[in-house]
Amino acid sequence: MPGPTLAEVGEEALLRELIRATAGGAAALPVPAGDDAAAWRPPPGELVVVTTDTIVEDIDFRRRYQGPWEVGWKAYAVCVSDLAAMGARPGLVVMAAAAPGSTTAAALTDIQMGLLAAAAADGTLVAGGDLSATMGPLVVTVTAVGSVDEARCLRRSAARPGDLVVVTGAFGGAAAALGALEAGTEPPPAWGERLRLPRPRLSCGARLGALGVRAAVDCSDGLLVDLGRLASASDCGADLWLDRVPTAPGLSATGDARVRDLVLGGGEDFELIAAAPPALVERALAAWPRTDPPLHVVGRVQSEGGVRVLAREGGEELTLTGGGGYQHFQPRPVDGA
Repeated sequence: MPGPTLAEVGEEALLRELIRATAGGAAALPVPAGDDAAAWRPPPGELVVVTTDTIVEDIDFRRRYQGPWEVGWKAYAVCVSDLAAMGARPGLVVMAAAAPGSTTAAALTDIQMGLLAAAAADGTLVAGGDLSATMGPLVVTVTAVGSVDEARCLRRSAARPGDLVVVTGAFGGAAAALGALEAGTEPPPAWGERLRLPRPRLSCGARLGALGVRAAVDCSDGLLVDLGRLASASDCGADLWLDRVPTAPGLSATGDARVRDLVLGGGEDFELIAAAPPALVERALAAWPRTDPPLHVVGRVQSEGGVRVLAREGGEELTLTGGGGYQHFQPRPVDGA
């Protein structure tokens, strides 16, 4: 991206420009952007929920596939997806960037504008942030603050044996898009949008909480990994029925093993995984609006630990060839072990 670099513009001038970009929402904040810290007044009687997420160039995004505006959008969505998994509504976000001095000022401004656009779509205020230099790759961190009625708060630890496992939306699109780009082809628009412009499932999380669901997690690292986290936090296990898993257009998890790995372990879907008693799930399915991503039953919580993938309900257990999901620090064998 052409234009002066951060080293040429300087921190103070760029910060003034970034603060000006947030001015539209300043009237709704007790202390507007530009002070030492942000201030926010949550709705009376609600729990305050806080989350933070970092995305790193060439680990979580690649600028050859995603422009700065899309990086800002994704940084927001990745973070706020955690609030969706709690059934919470975001109130404000702040963004911190660590960038090499060779980064252009225009790129940082575009990242801010992408974050502002994503936040505006949800009615979230952008209350400021921080800027730092780094000798390494571009790093963007977003912290989100929201609130939720305590009685409607979703938790990973609330699943129980016999609960049905439900998911929103569809899986595999973002991973398939990245695979296509790495192979030198442009993915179908539906896949590309899941990779470049993910949407946190805020309305779905709030609706699940209102319907009485109490257990949920967001799916950022892969369906198997994140369902495993939900089950583990609840001291349970789970069966996943492969033929019930909703897949992105053009994918089928029950066929090719490579596609199955994308759907179960590709990550970056940012859908919600929830668990609830069958009667409650039946009511939720009947009440689920067409304006939200559809809700699907994909498995059942079991008393025994671990996640099994079955071809279908009551069917044979499948042996998977892929890693089952993404983790930043994969365990490695110790020498001599």
